Amino acid sequence: MALIAGCGLFIVEHVLPRVPSRERMLSIARMSMNWDIDDVVKNLDAHGVDYKKKHAKRIRAASSRYTSRDFYKLVGFKHYDDIDLHETEGCTIVHDLNTPIPDEMRNRYDFVVEVGTIEHIFDMKTVMHNISSAVAEGGIVCHLAPLDAFNHGFYNFSLNFFYDFYQANGFTEMESFLIRSSAQWATNQNILVERMPYTHEEFHVNQSVYASDFNKMGIGFVAKKAQHLEDVVVPIQASYDPSRSLESRLRNF
Repeated sequence: MALIAGCGLFIVEHVLPRVPSRERMLSIARMSMNWDIDDVVKNLDAHGVDYKKKHAKRIRAASSRYTSRDFYKLVGFKHYDDIDLHETEGCTIVHDLNTPIPDEMRNRYDFVVEVGTIEHIFDMKTVMHNISSAVAEGGIVCHLAPLDAFNHGFYNFSLNFFYDFYQANGFTEMESFLIRSSAQWATNQNILVERMPYTHEEFHVNQSVYASDFNKMGIGFVAKKAQHLEDVVVPIQASYDPSRSLESRLRNF
């Protein structure tokens, strides 16, 4: 799995400013960084993000693949963990996210980030509980997930999935984004980002996007944890929740 330049820049621009502390973070899987370190530094400077200049020099001097661990250490996270099914990528925690994480990982991390991983995990209820419960109160969760990646993983996702789940499980200040990338992402690492005001009503993407270079779509989602819940709450989709439909009608009256 890889973090391309455009997605890395999305995290720099839209996510890191919201993270309350750089003490502890968890990445769902260790990502290969497909973002040239010189371009990383240029963009960090442009956005006024503090980073460890000595660490940037070490990455440059290595002249080899660097990973999400290096990237997040670069921008100042003191303790970095990542979790994966296999240890081949060098993750700090080997664990199958189809099964519950250990209790000591819950309510622990200031920042939990998932980029293109959960669609490959079958037990969605368990993996979402694992991710949401790992975030400490006041911490931030971020997802970058496929919207139309046919035959890629087990699932694609909708705005309803993230909003309804996280609202039911103690999160607030939710933001969502439509993220468009090229199918040739290895050579075109740019993305287009459009903030998406949430509605639980169905909407459709203009089919013209599939004729453009940016013809792959995903969802960016960011939320803050207000309350830690010991047990996962299974949400009712807002479109089928009579109480929320009534609230919507009253707001629009």
